[in-house]
Amino acid sequence: MLAILALIVILALGCRLLLNRSEHEGVNANTSQPNNDDPMNTLIERLADAYREPIKLGGEAILYQPKEDKGIRTEIRSKGRIAVPYLIKGLSHKDANIRYECAALLGDIPTREGLSGLINALGLTGACSVPTAPLHRSLHKLTGHDRPIGPKSMTNPDISIMRTIWLPWWEKNKERIVDTEKGIGLSNNNGSISPLPIPEASPPKPLSP
Repeated sequence: MLAILALIVILALGCRLLLNRSEHEGVNANTSQPNNDDPMNTLIERLADAYREPIKLGGEAILYQPKEDKGIRTEIRSKGRIAVPYLIKGLSHKDANIRYECAALLGDIPTREGLSGLINALGLTGACSVPTAPLHRSLHKLTGHDRPIGPKSMTNPDISIMRTIWLPWWEKNKERIVDTEKGIGLSNNNGSISPLPIPEASPPKPLSP
């Protein structure tokens, strides 16, 4: 009987030690988390509801359209360059909708930092966690390089093809890209700056309608 009681006491103490350790680790983990009180973090989280899939009743009949946060994109654009680091961070968010919206919005706020963030999101190998349609659209919008994608296209370009398009372009031009008062540009040998995007002499047809 005493042996059983001793075993119970030992088990109880062990459980308590494990609980204390878990609580301690939880506190440490919380201290390393981003500041959720930052208003910009709150705006980024709201992007999850910028677009919401309608609930359909078979076929194309819409049964219910969830409420969308239609003003959030405009609100983030109004923050200008302040929003760019948060949008870059959002490219790796766990929510796919937020990753999509961040990729799209970075094309609306031209900065060298944002362009670099989009290029880094391409990765070098493997799958891309960011939807490639808004990724390509924003890269084209910022630079004028390659062909545009129709704004209503739901087709995501192949990430391998995108890497062959954008990574060599970035390596060739990254040292020349600078921020300007109105956006970004390419610095020239004579000290002048050519604004980006560079207009096409003969605009190519979009990749899709």
